[in-house]
Amino acid sequence: MNDGSGKSEELAGAVANDVAAEVPLTRREKVVWYTVAAVSYIAVSIFQKGLLNWFVGPLWFVLVVWFGPPLARSLGRRRSAGNEVAL
Repeated sequence: MNDGSGKSEELAGAVANDVAAEVPLTRREKVVWYTVAAVSYIAVSIFQKGLLNWFVGPLWFVLVVWFGPPLARSLGRRRSAGNEVAL
């Protein structure tokens, strides 16, 4: 039932985004994201010594590994969508 308001398209986009966010990472992707988390934590901790504790370190890893892949996928989709429009 499409009333012309575009709500069905918005709903379809939201569902597609939810499904994309639930795609499991391959072993290679996990290694990459844990490496990104470790290198970024070490790099930031060089300048901010307050981050070197038992609370922030694990939290840093969890945030990077959980939110990094969906953000990267969303940025990749936006970038590819922008290239398709430009062609």
